[in-house]
Amino acid sequence: MKAAVYREFGPAENVKIEQVDKPTPKAGEILVKVIASTVDIADVRVRALRVPGGLSFPTRLAMGPFKPKHPVLGLQLSGVIEQVGEGVTGFSVGDEVVGSSGFKFGCHAEYVCLDASGAIAAKPDSLSHEEAVSVLFGGATAKAYFDAAGLKKGDRILINGASGAVGVAAVPLAKQIGANVTGVCSGKNAELVTSLGADKVIDYTKADFKSSGEKFDYIMDNVGNAPFGEIEHLLKPEGKLLVVIFKNVWEMIKNSFNKRALLLTGDDEKDVMSAKMYKKLMELTIEGGLKPVIDATYTLEEVVAAHNHVDTGRKVGSVVLRIAA
Repeated sequence: MKAAVYREFGPAENVKIEQVDKPTPKAGEILVKVIASTVDIADVRVRALRVPGGLSFPTRLAMGPFKPKHPVLGLQLSGVIEQVGEGVTGFSVGDEVVGSSGFKFGCHAEYVCLDASGAIAAKPDSLSHEEAVSVLFGGATAKAYFDAAGLKKGDRILINGASGAVGVAAVPLAKQIGANVTGVCSGKNAELVTSLGADKVIDYTKADFKSSGEKFDYIMDNVGNAPFGEIEHLLKPEGKLLVVIFKNVWEMIKNSFNKRALLLTGDDEKDVMSAKMYKKLMELTIEGGLKPVIDATYTLEEVVAAHNHVDTGRKVGSVVLRIAA
């Protein structure tokens, strides 16, 4: 089978299309024919070892001290079950599913084996594979933060980075809850963010949201340029900062001890990447609470261009990788 493989950490050009062995499902696993995946910030950060300051060494240990431990990237997929392993119940050959391999990666390939008891859910017939996979990364992250924070009707939330993969999910999810939403993005994406439900949009190229005199119950930082000390004055007395991205390990440590900062960690992966989460995201998408936003779609053979696109830091919503022809 074909897969996008990288043998060394570094630039996008390190990713090559190779022929590798097609996996065989073990007991408790399913073999999925991958129709579509996404190239996310997690993929390019691991590929380039471009992580927050102070985390390069532990990341290299986890991902491979000398060469990539998981040479095929890709966190999530939408596809069709081709084979079920011994003891698998609840899934059948031909079922269309969405799922995640977690930080074992592997979804940028024609086939991948997944634990049948893991993060897998049925794909609705009304969604294309591209639409379904596009909401997984951002949708799961946004919903996990809102669930943990207790965002509720009437709350005021500012979403910094409202046009990225997490932002385009956070805006409609917050509106569905009944929150008042202010989105921060560039002017060229203001119309999109407004269409997703934002009550107000701040164009960061023309105004600094940190200078706003407004008060918020929550500020969600999807960019990494809003440390607590710089936005505390915008928070109500019990308001919290939702830290999706941080610049360095020192900020991570400070946020971990700050009761008014919420930072989801690796321990939360079981809730973020889970069958329950993905089932809910599919329900929200067909009901209109989530809206697929796809910046661009690339074929597997165009994977380097997809990585370069994400590397710009300017993608809107998701970059989809079409695996099957």
